[in-house]
Amino acid sequence: MENLGLESLIIYFDKLIQLYEKLYQKKSKEEKGKDNSDDINSSYINNSEENEESEDEEIVLNLDCEIILELKKYYKNINEILKSKVIKGELNYTSDRLNKLFFTISQLFQSNDKAKLIIFYGATVGILLLIVILMLVIAVKFGVSTSAITAKYEVEEGDLSAILINPQYLEKIDSIEVDGQKIDKKETYSFNSKGQHTVKFKFKDSYESAEDMFKNSTKLVEVDLSSFDSSALKNVSGMFYNCKSLSKLTFGDMKTEGLQDTSYLFYGCSLLSDIPLEKLNTSDVVNMNYMFGKCSSLKSINLLNFDVSKVETMKGMFSQCGALEELTIPKNTKTSEVTDISGMFSDCTSLTKVDLSFLNTTKVTTMRKLFSNCINLKNIDLSNFNTENVQDMGYLFYGCASLTEIDISKLKTSNVEDMQSMFRACSSLKSLDLKSLKTNKVKNMKYMFNRLVSVNSLDLTTFDTSQVTTMEGMFDSCSLLYELDLSNFDTYNVRDMSYMFAGSSNLTNIELGYLITKNTRSMYNMFYGCSNLASIDASSFDTSNVINMAGMFYGCSELTNLDLRKLKTNKVETMDQIFGNCANLKALDIRLFEDTSLVNKDAALFLGINSEGTLYYNSKKFSKDLIKDLEWELNDISKSSE
Repeated sequence: MENLGLESLIIYFDKLIQLYEKLYQKKSKEEKGKDNSDDINSSYINNSEENEESEDEEIVLNLDCEIILELKKYYKNINEILKSKVIKGELNYTSDRLNKLFFTISQLFQSNDKAKLIIFYGATVGILLLIVILMLVIAVKFGVSTSAITAKYEVEEGDLSAILINPQYLEKIDSIEVDGQKIDKKETYSFNSKGQHTVKFKFKDSYESAEDMFKNSTKLVEVDLSSFDSSALKNVSGMFYNCKSLSKLTFGDMKTEGLQDTSYLFYGCSLLSDIPLEKLNTSDVVNMNYMFGKCSSLKSINLLNFDVSKVETMKGMFSQCGALEELTIPKNTKTSEVTDISGMFSDCTSLTKVDLSFLNTTKVTTMRKLFSNCINLKNIDLSNFNTENVQDMGYLFYGCASLTEIDISKLKTSNVEDMQSMFRACSSLKSLDLKSLKTNKVKNMKYMFNRLVSVNSLDLTTFDTSQVTTMEGMFDSCSLLYELDLSNFDTYNVRDMSYMFAGSSNLTNIELGYLITKNTRSMYNMFYGCSNLASIDASSFDTSNVINMAGMFYGCSELTNLDLRKLKTNKVETMDQIFGNCANLKALDIRLFEDTSLVNKDAALFLGINSEGTLYYNSKKFSKDLIKDLEWELNDISKSSE
């Protein structure tokens, strides 16, 4: 069927006429040879039963078993006939043949025969196909294009060239006209004057994909798709990607029933303030990733006519819509197949509220960055969320600076593995109830509470941290937090504790309990800037595998005594400024410190430290050059052991 051409159709219908004529002649003979002219159909059937091998029976069988089946197939695939590339020449199928077919059929129907039902079906389909062929021939003869896109490009003096279309579509284009004049098919064109120019693309056929068709056509300002044959279209991913000058889009009566992928469709169309979505049929769409992403001029999006019942991923669907203030989505919207809503509203900086009641999250596995940097969002209702299958909640509320409270009691987190930056920079949040959070599978708590500057306490007694591998910056810059109890923390698998408490300048006490650090590799800036911390109990620390201790206690200006006698530094490569600006430190025990692996043997360890104090160290393992600027009382334990 894919190679069906005009000539084969003509041959086929000639055969059909011959069969109809032969059958009609057979009927005429039977009618003349019978006394009872009213029983033609019965006589024909009886005659057929007596001679099953007759030529006439063969005709009927052929008609029934071959022609009708073929007609059915052709009828169902009329669209394929329309797309045939074989139809090139003139039509030789004259009106006499068409008249002959109609005359034969009409004469045959004058007889009262059961076979006329078969003939009726065949004739009906045949006539329909003939009409289609005639339409095709007219299109071929007069050069009528069945599919076209009209676009406008705007260029300025000094830069008259513009990307017209993705080069992969040049072979599919029949012709390109610029301001009514036909030009050679090319990706980039240099216009003869500044201002707006109309470009018309005429396509040879209807295609399944328009992916990236106008991608990066940054001088495209208007597009009219009303004459574009989209009957076979399934993929429009990135069709207008980064068309940052596009301000007007017309769909007209464009058919979109078969669309499956609309991802990145309008991504980066930063001047589009309105998108006519009323006639966009999304009933078969599976992928809507970043569909409206970076449409920074859109103030409202109305999805009342959207059918998202088959959509599986909505990642970044409205991300970076910085002007978006209103999102209209019906509550009865079905999203039961969606698995990915990560970044769906990320960087919607003007959004103050969003109704999430339409979201069915039963199958969702990732919510990463769902509300990330929604700086003006004042309330989030998660009561209808089912998060049983969610594995990633990283950056979930990151940067929601206007949130003063959030109820996460309905969130089921027993399968979550990533909580990185989950509440990071929620600067207006005054309290956070974490008792309902299940963290038994969480591996990443990096910057989880970073910059919670309005929260003064956190109850972490229900936290299971046995699988966590990184706590980097976990409590970094929690400037109002005055105490922390981590005595229940299991840190056996934690590799990174860098910046863990850094910048939490109001902390006066950290209950570390028996903090296991056997597998920890980095303690870089771990207590950096904890300026109100009066004591640190590091007696449980095992630093035999630590590589980086730079700035570990930097700026802990309230520390007067630091007992690190159990800390080993045999693998440490850098410890620059490890005690820098510990202005009130007067006693320090580093007797197990080694400089074996230290890269910088001239590292400044004690800049900004108290001018008086007592140091315990081992000169056989730790070079005296590293403490040469320290004016303290130096107690070399290697000598005392001798």
